Amino acid sequence: MFHGDFKKRNTLFLLAVLVLISVYYFFYSQPGASMQFSENDLSVTFSGGESDSATFLLKNVQEISFVEEPDYGKCLDGSISNGGNMYGLWCSDLLGTYQAYASSRAGSCILIKDAEKTAVFNYENTDTTYSAYEELRKYWKRAGAI
Repeated sequence: MFHGDFKKRNTLFLLAVLVLISVYYFFYSQPGASMQFSENDLSVTFSGGESDSATFLLKNVQEISFVEEPDYGKCLDGSISNGGNMYGLWCSDLLGTYQAYASSRAGSCILIKDAEKTAVFNYENTDTTYSAYEELRKYWKRAGAI
């Protein structure tokens, strides 16, 4: 009898832990976004959690900016999770109309723009986002855009 109660409690405990982990990742994890550099064609690709992506050839990029305390504005066609992860098309007075690959909790973002599109991207905090911005500027310079 004691063995059966222990096994039942252990199973319930494991189930509770799995539910807590799932809730945390669903609501509070960083966006499933990535930024990938290609040295062959000097491009950067942003991929979001909603199966969308945007690729920028760095030789065609018109602007790369580091934005502290951005006003992300409103969602035009996309989503934001309860944890603040933003995807899809957004618009604000500060950033214009852009494709979001960002977390509203990060406190800063990188804005990248060419003649056809604009994207906003960030990492988990300002320091990491700024480091990515510096690397992106190096690639942009190598592409001869600045």
